[in-house]
Amino acid sequence: MIGKIEKVPLREIWKHETHDFTKWLQDNIDVLSDVINLFLTNVEREKKDTYLEKTFGQSF
Repeated sequence: MIGKIEKVPLREIWKHETHDFTKWLQDNIDVLSDVINLFLTNVEREKKDTYLEKTFGQSF
């Protein structure tokens, strides 16, 4: 099935960058790379540093 591309507010699709957009980008990097005709690769996602949380007992 072929669909029509339509503009939508990005926050409707990806409400939170880290949980939604970054995950989508990681899963679809090959598709995006083909569409924009630019070689893209996945890199390791940033990880939450829990040192401060463990040291001070709260999230920063």
